[in-house]
Amino acid sequence: MGKKYTVQPDDTFSNIAHKFGVSLQDLIAANPKIPNVDLIQPEEEINIPTGHTKTKLGPGATPQLEHFKEEIESGSEKTKVPANLIAAVIWQESRANPNASSNEGRDTGLMQINDNTFEDKHHIIGPNKNDPATNILGGSFYLSEMHAKFGDWPLALRAYNSGPESVDPHDPNHTGGIGDPNYVRNVLRFEKIIRTGDGVLDP
Repeated sequence: MGKKYTVQPDDTFSNIAHKFGVSLQDLIAANPKIPNVDLIQPEEEINIPTGHTKTKLGPGATPQLEHFKEEIESGSEKTKVPANLIAAVIWQESRANPNASSNEGRDTGLMQINDNTFEDKHHIIGPNKNDPATNILGGSFYLSEMHAKFGDWPLALRAYNSGPESVDPHDPNHTGGIGDPNYVRNVLRFEKIIRTGDGVLDP
């Protein structure tokens, strides 16, 4: 099973795959009637495959991320957020430092989850948001909720960084005055490096 997506101007198969967190190969396989995937047209409808969440950490993960491999893959299995995307958010948020904190201590841990996010989840994920497994699960559940709300990963990432009320549905790099305008670009770049092993993560 899958869902339909209407091609937008400047879309490519590659960025559509990125947008929905599926592999390019799976996206091509789901659209056998498109003779040339390099020549898709705006307003064309394509199939987005589901059930292909990548729950294994890729070859580009740093030793710091590998240290939390089990927790990342478990979080991916439970929330259906791709493991490499979880790892990329961890790298952006904390450089895989479980003791990291920001925003005067309100955002903590590997995924920098805050008290408001944690308050809604602690009965599901555990009582200690500083525990790496709990922190990863909390951040992953929130990402999953934002993906369900906005329909693609770039917008979900913007919501993660800036809050859902700041999301511009037409521009994931628009912060609404809150957050980092480079956040989504950075996370997607990190995700590609972790997934493919092509490149080195920023220190």
